[in-house]
Amino acid sequence: MPSQKKIKDILALSGEVRGDVLKTDFKYVLEVHGRKEFDQLNREIKKIQGNLIYHKISNISWYPVGWKVIIMELGKELFDWKKKDFYELGRSASSNSFLTRTILRYFTSWEKIVQEVPKYWKKYWNTGTLEVHKKNLSEKYLVLRLKNFNIHSNLCFYLQGHFKSFAELILNKKVSIEESKCPYKQKNNKFHEFIIKWKQ
Repeated sequence: MPSQKKIKDILALSGEVRGDVLKTDFKYVLEVHGRKEFDQLNREIKKIQGNLIYHKISNISWYPVGWKVIIMELGKELFDWKKKDFYELGRSASSNSFLTRTILRYFTSWEKIVQEVPKYWKKYWNTGTLEVHKKNLSEKYLVLRLKNFNIHSNLCFYLQGHFKSFAELILNKKVSIEESKCPYKQKNNKFHEFIIKWKQ
């Protein structure tokens, strides 16, 4: 388990996430690792915060963003999670998310995508701003920028997986994704930039 100081510092991070975002992580552990590991994760989190266990988390309530980081840190310790696991955690989030399933119907056109992407982000996170920076339908790519979001480098891999999965649901096509700019990789960058490409 992370040290008490590390836990305190993580929980002091600015911002909140919906409970739905946290619950998708628990579902991933249950589906990929099994019931024993799911219960183990609950026990470790209960040691930190007695009432933050899966069946008590509300999908629509707000929780400190640090809990997202703590779950990922516990994943590293308990299940030997690496970058690829954070990526897969993000990919699974779209299919496991209650909120995602309810709002997909709003993404009906490119105009709607550009309009709804910032709103979509705010439904899950009250920190950071997501925007469609560029889109080119003929060359089949989309560029997303996430600003004012410096939570933890593990989330870079998580978001790549999540945006890829979400884009595939919207476009109904296989897509590729690259984080072309990142504050953790290039110190002069103040935002995250994700390039999503697809084929006809």
